[in-house]
Amino acid sequence: MDECHDADPDVANGLASSGLLSDLRRQSKTGHENQSGKVFEARGLALPVPLTSIDVGKGKQHPVLKVCDMLQVLAQKSKLPLFWGSTKLKTRSATLTEFWSRYRRQDAEHAIFEQQGQHLDRVLPLQIHADEGQTLKKSGVMIINIQSPMGFGISTSDDIDDAMALNYIGNTYATRFLYTVCTKRAYSKKNKYVLDAILECLADELKDLFTHGVSLQVGKQNMIMYVATIGLKGDWPVQARIGNLTRHFAKNPVYTPSNKSGFCHLCRAGEINYPPYDYCRNASWRSSFLTRVPWTTEGPLCRIPQSARKERMHRFDLFHTLHKGVFAELAGSGLVVLSDYGLVGDGNFQTQLDAIYELLKSHCQTANIALHMDGLTRHLLKFPGDYEFPVGTWFKGADTRAVCSFLESFLEHHVAQLAVPDPYLQSMLLACRSANEFLKVLYSSGLWLSRERCQRAAQAGFDFMKSYLETADAAHRLDKTRFKLTPKLHALLHVIEALAHGYERGQVWVWNPLGDACQMDEDWIGKIAGITTTVSTRSVHRQTLRKYLVNASRHLFGDE
Repeated sequence: MDECHDADPDVANGLASSGLLSDLRRQSKTGHENQSGKVFEARGLALPVPLTSIDVGKGKQHPVLKVCDMLQVLAQKSKLPLFWGSTKLKTRSATLTEFWSRYRRQDAEHAIFEQQGQHLDRVLPLQIHADEGQTLKKSGVMIINIQSPMGFGISTSDDIDDAMALNYIGNTYATRFLYTVCTKRAYSKKNKYVLDAILECLADELKDLFTHGVSLQVGKQNMIMYVATIGLKGDWPVQARIGNLTRHFAKNPVYTPSNKSGFCHLCRAGEINYPPYDYCRNASWRSSFLTRVPWTTEGPLCRIPQSARKERMHRFDLFHTLHKGVFAELAGSGLVVLSDYGLVGDGNFQTQLDAIYELLKSHCQTANIALHMDGLTRHLLKFPGDYEFPVGTWFKGADTRAVCSFLESFLEHHVAQLAVPDPYLQSMLLACRSANEFLKVLYSSGLWLSRERCQRAAQAGFDFMKSYLETADAAHRLDKTRFKLTPKLHALLHVIEALAHGYERGQVWVWNPLGDACQMDEDWIGKIAGITTTVSTRSVHRQTLRKYLVNASRHLFGDE
């Protein structure tokens, strides 16, 4: 703003933006930069969504952007087609009708089919996403948004248009829509009721939008559009917190299982007589699938009309399950095994890691795979010594795919040259190969998998489970802390099982689990959390929402 201070006043006054710049400079001079959202709003440079104060208990008010208000503004601005992955209003009826036709095969018990089945072409599918970002002093801030599972695809897809498109392409300001933010100090410990009240208000509104809908200007006609919530996206800690789950990852039995050690909200895996990593047809956990609710008190989102099996609301996030979970375990242990065998030359452990990194970098350049890390260390592998299980903790989850690709290539070449077969390395190679195939199928597909792609993904998933467990068993027999078995491995098993179940039932289209993944939402959370660090701590919630509306307007409309 100070750059305008010495500008030619005759020229400056002729600028269309002179008034805006003058107001901004005035706020800069008076130390009120963090209130610039009001200036942009007054000049039509922010989404005109009103801030609504809701009662969160004990006399406290909290600002939110109501879903109905957001939908009305988007409809007025001709942006409602974003909710069915299009820019054209005329595609609404065919797209929404086909979406719900496929979803009926996925979850026929969802309330939408009984209560609103007569006008599915006017029902918008909605997902809720929640996650905790980082604000000032490394404190947390809960960020809640709504979004559609349908979007404009993913850059790696080679699928046909009939598969519909995942919601990955495009700036997240234009594909995710903020409901509210809440700093951790406002809802932690004795203030737990605050977050519960926020979620209850959201649930009540979504229930009303499901039952009564909202009147929207769709093109030249006014019509009632309905909203059906199909799931909560988020990592496992958020799912456990919002859903009041009593069975979650933190319940994983360390020593001996008990009747209270179950860690899966969909089944009783982890309890006595329910081994969680058994992938056989007669695995005992299968008979307990959706037979016992994972809470003593329902979470606030349970009041939203949804599937009769309310556990289905809580979706496994493939990004944290694989890139930051199971495949990161595979990648981390795989890199250490190369050192165990001395396959990259002599020297201490760090020297060997340096050599491995150079090979990894060369492989990524040859295979045209992006690599974000700039080196390998014990710290990055969370491996202080042989008393710990290594795991890749690199910042970018995409690097997990890069490492798994490298390991497959390296081991393929090495195993082929062995005079005597090595079952340990062979099973590790198969685990890497099937992991890469699993990701390749999903990331090259649309929102719905064809039968051929579904079969390939399910087969690759089961192949991975078999080879990974064999590799972990071989490491255990060698008395090596490699290839850890974690609750996320069981979560992956449910994802694979859903694919196999859809294929065996003869579904023409099966839900791509990437539709529940939070890869793009991680980017979104970072952006919104960043805004919270630029506003006054005394009114962080309200000012963050105002600044969001400015940014959303810019990315939705650009120079329109």
